[in-house]
Amino acid sequence: MLELRAITAGYDRRAPAVRDASLTVAPGEAVGLLGPSGCGKSTLAKVAALLHRPDAGTLLVDGTPVRHWRHRAPRALRTAFGVVFQQPRLAA
Repeated sequence: MLELRAITAGYDRRAPAVRDASLTVAPGEAVGLLGPSGCGKSTLAKVAALLHRPDAGTLLVDGTPVRHWRHRAPRALRTAFGVVFQQPRLAA
């Protein structure tokens, strides 16, 4: 299970893309994020995929907090989740 609790994240601490967002995803569950352009969907998805460290809040994997990571979580944790972005960049 993946839990995001009170997540604040972005690329500029003065103007975060996501503020105080919470989300729980059960094993095998698929989740879609919908909203207008610029509302923080991609940022939240990157946090959920353990690719972007939140500025505040708690991220738990199977009830265990994910801590002590710089930009991305360790590979062993990241490979447990998958994200498909709206406009994926595919190499030819």
